[in-house]
Amino acid sequence: MPVQQLFHKFVADRRLDEVIEPLKKSSDIFDIIRPTENQHSKLLAWLFNPREGHGQGDAILKDFLNAAFIASEEHVLANKQFFDAWPPSRIARAGFHSICLLPEFCLDSGKRLDLLMVDFDNKILVVVENKHGARYSAEQLEGYYSEVATTLRQRPVFNKFRTVHIAVDRNYRRRQDENAPASPLNRWAYVDYRWLERGARRAELQLKRGNQLASLVTAYCHAQTDYEPPELRMANDVLAELARDYSALVDAFASARKSMLGDLTPTDLTNDVWVYAHHHRAMVDRLIDMEGLAFLEPGLRRSLPNVPVRTDYGKQYVDLHPLGWQMLEQQEGARPLVAKVWNAECAADGSDQFGLALYYRPDECAPAHSAKLRTELERVFPELKKGRQDAYYRTLGHVKSVSEEHIAAKLRHLLEAGNRAVLAAIG
Repeated sequence: MPVQQLFHKFVADRRLDEVIEPLKKSSDIFDIIRPTENQHSKLLAWLFNPREGHGQGDAILKDFLNAAFIASEEHVLANKQFFDAWPPSRIARAGFHSICLLPEFCLDSGKRLDLLMVDFDNKILVVVENKHGARYSAEQLEGYYSEVATTLRQRPVFNKFRTVHIAVDRNYRRRQDENAPASPLNRWAYVDYRWLERGARRAELQLKRGNQLASLVTAYCHAQTDYEPPELRMANDVLAELARDYSALVDAFASARKSMLGDLTPTDLTNDVWVYAHHHRAMVDRLIDMEGLAFLEPGLRRSLPNVPVRTDYGKQYVDLHPLGWQMLEQQEGARPLVAKVWNAECAADGSDQFGLALYYRPDECAPAHSAKLRTELERVFPELKKGRQDAYYRTLGHVKSVSEEHIAAKLRHLLEAGNRAVLAAIG
């Protein structure tokens, strides 16, 4: 069907009513603005400050330190010493209400740490480097580490302090598709923003109790994680259907979104595709992002006809929940085991690449199946026997940088392996 004819059919599709309204900008400030890296550091300092009015106390700081603990399994030097002294059990019972927060802390060389936290009661230094989309270099982190050691840690006032170095990268899950970071990155706990999900859930409960400032916490946490509100998750599923049904038109939208205003010709405006793509930018951008993943579901249903799967689409990722796994859930909405596929960075030749893994959250598993599930998962995924045994989530069967040609087969293999473990666990 010609693109123009497909476009007319698309704009008349009743399913558009289900996606246009949920995608309109809401009252959440982070739907409208995009903070700079420095502003992110200041927002993190606000969230970590237990004396601010967000109502979280020191809970978000504790979430952050726990996430760093999970990421520090093979770490050396200062981080190892810190977490030997500060495991999650101690973090949970400690209070950090005396902590001092110093965004953009200037070192003697003139270089600036994104955030430095000093707690004189607990005798800890927390060094935070925040890259919101950009990449770290080994030289940069080595330089910060060495200068903190000479500028701060050797001073008499910090003689008995423990120091932890944490690098925050919003795209760390995608960076995992690359080779494991070498020294000096093993001296830094390398985390993304998923630890904010707990803060978001707490803030939602506080909103119900009337703490309106908690809405800012919720907005920021949601903006930095893969969280999607229920109405947007339903819209995403409809968008995925539209991306499949109008694949050729989505390609035309993608081309239109790349066309600069100054490069337009009269011919570009005759079919209204460019205008429509800019009138409904949020929807069109999501269609373009999802087109690369929407092809998975039909192929999966054909290759695994006896394993019905529910899919939840987000921006640049899709979660897959085999319906038989619902018996593992401790409560409605819990996800003790879920398969995730995401758009990874493009290969050197520009072709699309994907990552996939099973995410195992033992705390969300029903107690009746918890022990058996872990035993069976260890049998299928031996890597579970290694690493942090008390981590609140583990990544299993992680496959890196898979091409579109091979992703369906890799995903089928991953789901089959997970399904074997689940069926054995539930009997």
